[in-house]
Amino acid sequence: AAEEGTRSITPRGADAFLADVDAWEAAAHPPVTDAPAPRGDRPRLLVVEDSADLARYLAEALADDYEVEVSRDGLQALGAARARRPDAVLSDVMMPGLDGFGLVAEIRGDPELGDLPVLLLSARAGLDATTAGLEHGADDYLVKPFDVAELRARLASNILRAAERSAEGAWRRAVLASLHEAVVLREPDGLVTELNAAFTRMLGWSMDDGPFTPPYPWWPDPAEYPDWLERIEEAARDLAAGGTLEAEYPMRHRDGRTVWVRAAGGVVDVPGRGQTAVLTTFWDVTREHAAQERRQQAARISADFASADSLDHVVGVAVDGLHALFDGDSTVQVAGAGVVQTFTASGPIEVDLLPEAIAQRLSGTAEDEPAPDDPVDGILLVPPSSAGGTRAWIQFSRPRKVSTDEQIVADMLAQAFTLAVDRVLAVGELADKQANLEKAIESHRMIGQAVGVLVERHRLTPSQAFQQLRRASQDRNVRLREIARRVLETGLDPSVA
Repeated sequence: AAEEGTRSITPRGADAFLADVDAWEAAAHPPVTDAPAPRGDRPRLLVVEDSADLARYLAEALADDYEVEVSRDGLQALGAARARRPDAVLSDVMMPGLDGFGLVAEIRGDPELGDLPVLLLSARAGLDATTAGLEHGADDYLVKPFDVAELRARLASNILRAAERSAEGAWRRAVLASLHEAVVLREPDGLVTELNAAFTRMLGWSMDDGPFTPPYPWWPDPAEYPDWLERIEEAARDLAAGGTLEAEYPMRHRDGRTVWVRAAGGVVDVPGRGQTAVLTTFWDVTREHAAQERRQQAARISADFASADSLDHVVGVAVDGLHALFDGDSTVQVAGAGVVQTFTASGPIEVDLLPEAIAQRLSGTAEDEPAPDDPVDGILLVPPSSAGGTRAWIQFSRPRKVSTDEQIVADMLAQAFTLAVDRVLAVGELADKQANLEKAIESHRMIGQAVGVLVERHRLTPSQAFQQLRRASQDRNVRLREIARRVLETGLDPSVA
């Protein structure tokens, strides 16, 4: 092979080129008579070497222990490995096209090949060369010329370690798959190494969609949850640094919807490898989170009902608040003082103009009573003592199930709505009574003053003066208070004032 720092400058004729091709064919396909009898238990070894002579030498030297396949460069080797996965790769470093370092990078980035043991061969000796090979992702590094016995030992050792890692990984995946909780296992640098089936069911992502590195696709949309994303990124950094995690976060399902999760995690030791990993467990708390949000919103609506000081205010809280809480169009019915009024978001509306189905819901005459777990087209808010007729109907945009928590909240708000209506109507009636009383007192005072004027100017007794005022009110069909006011202004007889 053309090693680092050297290049052949001797012209080659056609005969030499054809001879090299023949040598390559012989190395890639050794004669059957020279090959050992096929054994199905031999590991498969992919040898990548651009020197036909060295490739043949390696194939012959390792044929007793391995089923050897030869490739002349990195690209050919990558295709061969993807077509038929080997148990190990033995590759030269300096090759035309894709060199050994590039081949290692491609293998490590392939989900199906990433755990393959790769040994590199190079003429470059020294600590720097070895370190460079290992830093590029190789499992081992040998310097040419090498001892075949050492090569066999290193190959066997690396294949054994890879088999142990594979068995350990299979066992770990089986354990994770058996868990009901969603689990993510990642390296400290963020690369996800395992997602179990429960995680896929919860958020839709699987290892087939990887590789995954931060920011992960299941993290929340930064445009929708910018503050939450910052918290999650900070928590991920703390975990990688050895911290622990216990919190609730919004996550993004693969289909785009938001899933609220409770997360707990920490750093764990990987048995037998002297390494650590970050293990995070997730529980779906979307329903619990929605219920908590619903209760908080219902508490705010109930407080608004309690502070409303007019019927218009109460109706506005009911129409707008119930629409936001249950995500539907609200129609409210208010009953009081023998009058029933109906309102929507557009304002007052006659019952006859409502859709028949909604009118039936409000009147309680709907016949299609659904089963408890069936999807419904809306929810009715009616208090336990509904004789007064105050109630509300929220029409959903599409039929859906109503949870027990939603029904409890609806019953609570129905009671708060009815109490608010009764309170503002009672306050209104009291105010009307007070105004009428004040008006009666003022009328009585004015009539008394008019009687005094008639007694003084027309020489009448108080009884005669009052009778004249009353007779004028009846004859002229004018309120007694108005006749008294005219007498006070003109001083005339009530019949002409």
